[in-house]
Amino acid sequence: MVGEGRKSLLTHLILWIVIPIILFPIIWVVSTSIRRDEAAFSTKIFSSRLTLQHYIDLIAPEKNIPVLIQELQNLVLRTPPYDKWKDEKINRLIEEDLKALQNYIKETQERYIYSKESFDKVNNFLSSKNEEIKKRTLSILLELKKFLEGKISKEKSLRNNLKENNTSLKKLKERLYEISERIKKNSIEISKIKNNYISLQENILNINKEFSYKINPQIEFLNKSLTKNSNILPASFIDIKKDNFLSKSLNILENIIKKIEKYPDLSETLNSLNNLYSNLKKQENLLLNQSREIYISIRELNSKISPSISKLEYNIKELKKEERKLALLEQENEFLEIQKEILGTEIKEEEEELKPLSKDLEISNFLKKLEEKIKDIENTKNFEDLIILCAPIEGEFRDFVSNYIMNFDRDELVSKIESSADKLRWFQEYSTFLEKFDLFTRNFNKTMEKTQVYLSDLILKKMSIKPEILDKLYNIAKTDYVNLVSPNMNIVSKKAGDLMDLLPYREIKGHLNRIDGELFRIDQIWKQKTKHYFLRWVRNSIFVAGFAAIITTIICSIAAYPFSRLRFWGRRYGIMTLLLIQMFPSAVYMIAIYSLLNLLGKFIPFLGLDTLTGLTFVYLGNIAYNMYIIKGFYDTIPDSLEESAMIDGATRFQTFYKIVIPLARPILAVVVILTFMSVFNEFIFARIILRDAKNYTYAIGLWTFSSGPYLTEWGLFTAAALLGMLPMTILFLSLQRYIVSGLTKGAVKG
Repeated sequence: MVGEGRKSLLTHLILWIVIPIILFPIIWVVSTSIRRDEAAFSTKIFSSRLTLQHYIDLIAPEKNIPVLIQELQNLVLRTPPYDKWKDEKINRLIEEDLKALQNYIKETQERYIYSKESFDKVNNFLSSKNEEIKKRTLSILLELKKFLEGKISKEKSLRNNLKENNTSLKKLKERLYEISERIKKNSIEISKIKNNYISLQENILNINKEFSYKINPQIEFLNKSLTKNSNILPASFIDIKKDNFLSKSLNILENIIKKIEKYPDLSETLNSLNNLYSNLKKQENLLLNQSREIYISIRELNSKISPSISKLEYNIKELKKEERKLALLEQENEFLEIQKEILGTEIKEEEEELKPLSKDLEISNFLKKLEEKIKDIENTKNFEDLIILCAPIEGEFRDFVSNYIMNFDRDELVSKIESSADKLRWFQEYSTFLEKFDLFTRNFNKTMEKTQVYLSDLILKKMSIKPEILDKLYNIAKTDYVNLVSPNMNIVSKKAGDLMDLLPYREIKGHLNRIDGELFRIDQIWKQKTKHYFLRWVRNSIFVAGFAAIITTIICSIAAYPFSRLRFWGRRYGIMTLLLIQMFPSAVYMIAIYSLLNLLGKFIPFLGLDTLTGLTFVYLGNIAYNMYIIKGFYDTIPDSLEESAMIDGATRFQTFYKIVIPLARPILAVVVILTFMSVFNEFIFARIILRDAKNYTYAIGLWTFSSGPYLTEWGLFTAAALLGMLPMTILFLSLQRYIVSGLTKGAVKG
């Protein structure tokens, strides 16, 4: 018994946790659909600002002022469809619209008067409670003051200690800054040296390439010439017998070899020169003209090698200098980084020691300002001065908390100040409420004066209305109201709703609610609303889903019968093949269906794109699955019933529609419901095929509410979602007695 009790308690606990989570989306949708404010910008699930306007706009949208003016413009200009109307009918409608327009202006003024009366009552009531409000405010501030005093250190040397520690900390930070700047400067210098280092390396590489591609081939050529004992220069030099050119050539080569021996990268050149030197030394019996030619060639070779060697030597020296500089700077930076890390640790330690003193000083400064504010409030005489003094308090408290949290951790003090700010928030809200109501009143009166002038002109000349007057009147609704009246009025309306929850006086909540309601109604009269065809969209969806469900059920009920009763080749795997084909996602054949409807539309217009019949045709593809579940249900109906009927003379078709179909009503009802629901909510194909807004189905229409030009219209969206549920709910409830039996019996046999 104890175990069962614990199990029951656990079950109830789980249900209490799970049910609110499951129901939360539904609760949010329902509450949002009847809110005057935007649920997306509110932290509350429920609101006291309720209205059925969203449902009215969907089911029976009224012709408000902008709509009436536009209709009058069309009537006066005789635009379609009014161009085919008789004058009598047009004049009658003009008269009706003018009367409706006059009534709307009258209603607007009356509702403004009601809101102004309520506004005055709220203001007068709060003014009468001035002393009580002042006491309550002082009580909140004095309680906070007492709390803050308990948080401040009692040391007299607080400022001196803070000053000394700040001086020490400042010096450490200055030293840290100097080190950081030195590291930065060294880093820039290191970067320059590395760039120069790369440039020198490139120079050395180019010199080495010069040796490889220009000098080495020349040396090889001389070697080959000596090997072959061939003449290099013309025979005109034979008569020169003056010097020992061979020994001079050898001396030059020795000098060149000594220079190149210093550079390992020129080993190939060194080997070639050594070979040349050996070959030349062996040629003691050279003719005079040959030795001179060799001398000249070697001298030319020397003239090419010497500058290159000089460049190479210079670049290598500079490279070593840069290496030394780089090593010194990197070493210095490593040392500075260590110092920087040590200083950073010292600064952190100093800041940690300083934090309690800084916190005390910051609280002390805040406390002084609070004391000054308390004195000012104590000296106030009237309610207006009290509002002016108290309105900034919430903002000041929030600013202090923001700065405090940046420097210190969130603690009990932050919660206390935030709590006090919340209690005094209504002052700021009420101050904004007063300011915006004053602006709204001035702009509203100016707009109404202009409107009355043009409306009087229209009424006087109702049989000969000039389009220019209607244009001016429309500009008032489109420009003056939108830019001057609506912004301030909506803020007043919102603040009235907020003050209902913030003000501690129940006596004025009714007046605030009335202000909010009257201004909301004025906005509905003057607001330019988005045109939609919601009822038509629902009707389109019912039409498409209804016909698709009926046709699909008829086809599937007939097609499933042979698979259940008849024996033929392919019976066993035929329906499985159809099911397998249907497993592919619809996105795969989306383009093919679009192309098919585009082609059909050329020959059979009612089956083309942007037609409801064409869309219905597309939705007839969910055949295999429905055939399968109907066939399963047919299998549960005894064959003996049909055999008995056939013995009595009935045909196979008669047994089908007189015996099988009546018995299969549960599964047929299930197929109708499932098909209707899937088609009614389908979005992708409808979005691709339909173009004209009048032909939209419910799913696409709902999407338009969730993707407005500036923001999502959550009120209309949720109201439309709830209204769109009705057709499916009605169908489901009307056929629910068939659903359970249809699904269970259809699953018995396969």
